[in-house]
Amino acid sequence: MIWLVLICFVAVMIFQASNTPYQQQDIQPFLRAHFNWTANTFPHLSFMYGGAFISTDDPYAFVEFVLRKLSHISEYALFAFFYYQLNADNEIEAQPILSFGFCPVNGLCRSR
Repeated sequence: MIWLVLICFVAVMIFQASNTPYQQQDIQPFLRAHFNWTANTFPHLSFMYGGAFISTDDPYAFVEFVLRKLSHISEYALFAFFYYQLNADNEIEAQPILSFGFCPVNGLCRSR
């Protein structure tokens, strides 16, 4: 039962964070106040992401981008871990609509 509560908690947190305007999530002012980075602080790296140009030329924007992407990966990994634990404890039988009827890693999923 604890896993279901944790899943609901993470889902609510993801929902709340996704509905928070960017201006309230912007950490660049904090980074600028606490770190003195220049365009030469990090090795030069640039790429396109979702139509936007990401580059270490603006180190504060780049660090914010990396932290935001890492937080997305972390929250969904945590969500997946709780869901796996819920199924492993057999407290609630997994529904095909939730698991999409496939196992992404051979041997990880049990046949029921």
